[in-house]
Amino acid sequence: MCADTGTLLGLQYPDFAPETMDKLKALLPDYATPANPLDMSASLAHDGEKYTAVIQAIIDKREVSA
Repeated sequence: MCADTGTLLGLQYPDFAPETMDKLKALLPDYATPANPLDMSASLAHDGEKYTAVIQAIIDKREVSA
Protein backbone atom coordinates (compact mmCIF):
# COMPACT_ATOMS: atom_id res chain seq x y z
CA MET A 1 0.00 0.00 0.00
CA CYS A 2 2.85 2.37 0.77
CA ALA A 3 4.49 1.68 -2.60
CA ASP A 4 1.18 2.22 -4.39
CA THR A 5 0.70 5.54 -2.62
CA GLY A 6 4.26 6.54 -3.46
CA THR A 7 3.61 5.84 -7.12
CA LEU A 8 0.44 7.93 -7.04
CA LEU A 9 2.47 10.77 -5.55
CA GLY A 10 5.13 10.52 -8.26
CA LEU A 11 7.78 8.55 -6.39
CA GLN A 12 10.01 6.57 -8.73
CA TYR A 13 11.59 3.28 -7.72
CA PRO A 14 15.01 2.44 -9.19
CA ASP A 15 15.51 -0.87 -10.94
CA PHE A 16 17.67 -3.49 -9.27
CA ALA A 17 20.92 -4.39 -11.01
CA PRO A 18 20.93 -7.73 -12.86
CA GLU A 19 23.21 -9.23 -10.20
CA THR A 20 20.76 -8.26 -7.46
CA MET A 21 17.84 -9.62 -9.50
CA ASP A 22 19.63 -12.97 -9.82
CA LYS A 23 20.18 -13.15 -6.06
CA LEU A 24 16.56 -12.27 -5.38
CA LYS A 25 15.26 -14.85 -7.86
CA ALA A 26 17.27 -17.51 -6.03
CA LEU A 27 15.87 -16.47 -2.64
CA LEU A 28 12.24 -15.63 -3.40
CA PRO A 29 9.42 -18.10 -4.10
CA ASP A 30 8.70 -18.69 -7.80
CA TYR A 31 5.51 -16.62 -7.67
CA ALA A 32 7.27 -13.53 -6.24
CA THR A 33 8.49 -10.83 -8.61
CA PRO A 34 12.00 -9.57 -7.85
CA ALA A 35 11.36 -5.95 -8.77
CA ASN A 36 11.41 -2.67 -6.92
CA PRO A 37 9.27 -2.09 -4.93
CA LEU A 38 9.82 -5.61 -3.66
CA ASP A 39 6.95 -7.77 -2.46
CA MET A 40 8.73 -10.57 -0.61
CA SER A 41 5.51 -12.50 -0.06
CA ALA A 42 4.18 -13.64 3.28
CA SER A 43 6.06 -16.94 3.08
CA LEU A 44 9.31 -15.22 4.03
CA ALA A 45 7.76 -13.94 7.25
CA HIS A 46 8.29 -17.45 8.61
CA ASP A 47 11.86 -17.85 7.34
CA GLY A 48 14.08 -15.37 9.11
CA GLU A 49 17.25 -16.50 7.34
CA LYS A 50 15.82 -15.98 3.85
CA TYR A 51 14.17 -12.72 4.88
CA THR A 52 17.53 -11.45 6.12
CA ALA A 53 19.31 -12.69 2.98
CA VAL A 54 16.83 -10.83 0.75
CA ILE A 55 17.32 -7.59 2.66
CA GLN A 56 21.10 -8.08 2.61
CA ALA A 57 21.09 -8.68 -1.17
CA ILE A 58 19.38 -5.33 -1.65
CA ILE A 59 21.40 -3.21 0.75
CA ASP A 60 24.76 -4.72 -0.23
CA LYS A 61 24.64 -2.96 -3.58
CA ARG A 62 23.37 0.35 -2.22
CA GLU A 63 21.03 0.68 -5.21
CA VAL A 64 18.27 1.79 -2.92
CA SER A 65 18.10 3.67 0.35
CA ALA A 66 15.63 4.12 3.17
